[in-house]
Amino acid sequence: MSERRACAVLNEWRTIYRYQGMARPEEQPIQKRMTEIAQTRVR
Repeated sequence: MSERRACAVLNEWRTIYRYQGMARPEEQPIQKRMTEIAQTRVR
């Protein structure tokens, strides 16, 4: 299945599918801590 068809089925734009955001340098420590909390949290 092509990327175009897959995105059409999911009703998503291809640009959104391809987008990979980059964290700003000042947000990296916060993002790292949030990841640590999420991994240690018991569900």
